[in-house]
Amino acid sequence: MISRKQFILSLYKNFGMINFIIGISFLLFGIFNFGILPHFYEAQSGDPGFDGTYTTIVNAGLWVGLCAILMIIGYTFYFNIKDLENVEVKMKGINITHFFLIAAIIDIGLTVYLILLLINFVKPLQFFPNVLFAGEETLMDLSILFNALLFFLLLSIIFRVSDKFIKYGAKLGAMK
Repeated sequence: MISRKQFILSLYKNFGMINFIIGISFLLFGIFNFGILPHFYEAQSGDPGFDGTYTTIVNAGLWVGLCAILMIIGYTFYFNIKDLENVEVKMKGINITHFFLIAAIIDIGLTVYLILLLINFVKPLQFFPNVLFAGEETLMDLSILFNALLFFLLLSIIFRVSDKFIKYGAKLGAMK
């Protein structure tokens, strides 16, 4: 029977490798098919030429950011195996592997959501209305930029929370 620690080591290794490969694959797909990338957010300031260019630039940056998050998740999981091998499984009644499983669940959920976003199956959260910052005072719609930055920040915070679970579990497991 496989132990919980061996299961987590196998999960982290395989999940890390798969995430990194998926992130690179989507990044390469975006490079070679730049014109057909999904538009997560669209600028609507009223100038069709400028709106199209601005929409493409912001969404391409968001595409690269989403792929980078996938690759960073893969890198983090794959290279945390060294720390996990030295972890003591139980310490004073606390099962340390629960921290690693919680981090894995959070990142698996984040990965599934990112993949659904990248294949344009779901739409990202809309923090501001499309034309909140567009008008006669500003010649461009800045809500697209704010939405993209806040969405990237939200995804980054979710990843950081799971990373803290991994670090805290490794810290507890290293204490004797």
